Amino acid sequence: MLKKTGRNLFILLLSFNGYSLAELTATVDKTIISDIDLLTLTVRATAESFDEEIKFPRIEDNFEIVNQSSRENRSISIINGETTNVSYKDHVFTLRPKKTGDLTIPSIIAGMKKTRAIRIRVSEKTNAQRQMMKEFVFFETNVNKDLVYVQEQILYTVKLFYRDSIRGDFPQAPNLPNTVIENIEEEKRYESIINGRRYYVLEKTYALFPQNSGDLTIPSESFVGSYGLGGVFSNRQRISATSKKHQIKVKPVPASFEGKHWIPAEKLTIKEYWDEDAKKMRVGEPANRKIEIFIKGLDQSMLPDHSEERIEGFKLYADPPLINQTISPDGLSIVSTTTIAMIPTVSGNLKVPAIKIPWWNVKTNQQEMAIIPEQFFDVTALEKTATIYQPPVSDVSKTEIKETIIDNFWFWTSMSLLMVWLTTVWRWLSTYRTLRSIKTLNPTRSGDKMTTNTASDIEDIFLALQKACDKNDASEAHKQITLWRSKLFPKAGSLFELLMDFPDLSKEFLALENFLYGKDRLTQWEGDKLSEELLIFRKNFSKKNNQRKTLESSLNPI
Repeated sequence: MLKKTGRNLFILLLSFNGYSLAELTATVDKTIISDIDLLTLTVRATAESFDEEIKFPRIEDNFEIVNQSSRENRSISIINGETTNVSYKDHVFTLRPKKTGDLTIPSIIAGMKKTRAIRIRVSEKTNAQRQMMKEFVFFETNVNKDLVYVQEQILYTVKLFYRDSIRGDFPQAPNLPNTVIENIEEEKRYESIINGRRYYVLEKTYALFPQNSGDLTIPSESFVGSYGLGGVFSNRQRISATSKKHQIKVKPVPASFEGKHWIPAEKLTIKEYWDEDAKKMRVGEPANRKIEIFIKGLDQSMLPDHSEERIEGFKLYADPPLINQTISPDGLSIVSTTTIAMIPTVSGNLKVPAIKIPWWNVKTNQQEMAIIPEQFFDVTALEKTATIYQPPVSDVSKTEIKETIIDNFWFWTSMSLLMVWLTTVWRWLSTYRTLRSIKTLNPTRSGDKMTTNTASDIEDIFLALQKACDKNDASEAHKQITLWRSKLFPKAGSLFELLMDFPDLSKEFLALENFLYGKDRLTQWEGDKLSEELLIFRKNFSKKNNQRKTLESSLNPI
């Protein structure tokens, strides 16, 4: 009891010791910076404040948040026999000043705790200082247009130039509200010589699609790194670079646009492809129509649905569109392919209406129309067996008919003789295969009579096979057939080789295989037909076996 009480007291003291250090602090890496420098703010909450909501003030009034992250640390330290539990969570912000002068980071609150406000002095960097910094690292950013329509593609390119011995991370893709952002291509790395100095260049391009009209601001890109050789005794200098901002004016959909779906693009085409036999449509028989839409300068997430709901005189069955988005230095392109099965329901001259897609050409700044013209198809009714009236045959054509009848007589006579010859050859091959299969059971003359054990095994397997057929157990029937085949015809490679010699079983064997392994398998297998065919086979097999013995006796007398 005493030991248990002591252990609980130790845990209580340990917990108290850790919580006694609970606090909320805010620190910065420096308090005097230039207008192009970046500032790191670290807000640390100890264990007691982990679950409390931290209220961050309006830091954005004076600073732009370039990046933010968080990390946790939990550790126990023992110093001079005293145990200390240290647990804290850091919230780290990378800030860029929005203006010069004395700026303040307000107090940060979590529960009952509050940090002190921090004053930051921001001075303007001289042109000489800026130019000296650019000798190590600088940005070049550009947009291909600063006036666009809503959902129109903007290409935004970021290039970071840096000298050797520079360390740091390339900025992430811009985070823009109500804007779809796509990477155009993987980053490019190359070298460039500027004013006699060699720079390494890291380049990325993004496609931006603003979803709302109004003003779109692409904020400055920021790089924070260090310069130096990086040895144990070297002193690396901290450097940074900032790009310029870009202001984009986004116009709404023009009032003159007449389409149901707004499509701002550089190019749009539509094509169709029909089956070869579509020109000879018949009622109830499907004809496949493939519609292909190509759009340049649009993201696939903004592709509207252009499927036709109905066409008079047809039933339509459309597959889901197959969309292929490609990326090139010019931006995004889409190919949407839809396949439609069109089944005529009536005969006659049916019209397939034109397909019209209004779109806005952002190059010419005007509406255009992509069109597939309307088409007409002569649809015939289903053929029906009927007595067709034949006009009287003239005396002149009687001679021609007589000659045709004579020619047909000799043609069909020749074909009949050919079929008789092929039947004879087939029966001879069947007899040869049967003798070869039976000989497998009797490889030598002394083996004409099977041993009692082998015959008994075959009979047991056959009975088990019959039982499986009676129970409609397809899996067991297939298993017993395999055993029966291996005992009766050990040299036959598979059931399908056995079917070549005994075609009477082929239909039911294949039905069993299809039920077990076919794609369109039935819900139930009936084994009575297979059982019947097996009994017929065994009866015929005994007759052929006796005939084979008589034939061998006459050819090889003892």
